[in-house]
Amino acid sequence: MGGASLPEEKVYDCIIIGAGPGGLQASIYLGRYNRKVLIIDRGGGRTSHARQIENFLTRKVISGSEIIKLGMEQAKSFNVEIRKGLVTRVLKPGLFEVYAGEMKYLSKFVLVSSGGTENLPPIENLHKFFAVSIFTCIDCDGYKTTGKKLIVIGNSLKTVHLAFGMKDMYTKDITLVLYTDRIPEAYKAELEEEGIPFVIGRPVRIIGEERLEALE
Repeated sequence: MGGASLPEEKVYDCIIIGAGPGGLQASIYLGRYNRKVLIIDRGGGRTSHARQIENFLTRKVISGSEIIKLGMEQAKSFNVEIRKGLVTRVLKPGLFEVYAGEMKYLSKFVLVSSGGTENLPPIENLHKFFAVSIFTCIDCDGYKTTGKKLIVIGNSLKTVHLAFGMKDMYTKDITLVLYTDRIPEAYKAELEEEGIPFVIGRPVRIIGEERLEALE
């Protein structure tokens, strides 16, 4: 199937696809079990974009990129190999064959820890404020909205439930923006009862220079 194998057909005990927190944590355990481990990572990922993580044990505030850096250093201390690359194919004629670029790697096991990607709406200036005043994870960043004016944006009824949850835990000053065809009457009644105003429409632009000021 092509691809240049490592010298002497080196066989790993486990190849981990992805060097996010999950993949790195798994590699540290396996390395401490004296297993031959290889991580293949293409870079990027959700954690690396996080600027301020406040729910990480022992750290009041730490960036996602710092977590990844420290995790890689710790993994390497247990003889875990880390290579940059994009895995495009995994086969199993006997051992697992993992293809990344021009290389083929052999392993007894493969752990896929490739993470997820953000499903962000096409709103102008969104990336300018991303992870500063625009957030996608209620568990990670909901606390930062405590007592503040908040706009909850989405395109499904899950967004309505998110608005209810945010009001229950963090702030009463919420406006819901839904770019969907309609809201069932039962949801409308509950939103009115909870005092959450809502707008049906697709946001197009975020206004602001140093700080987010308005949504258009």
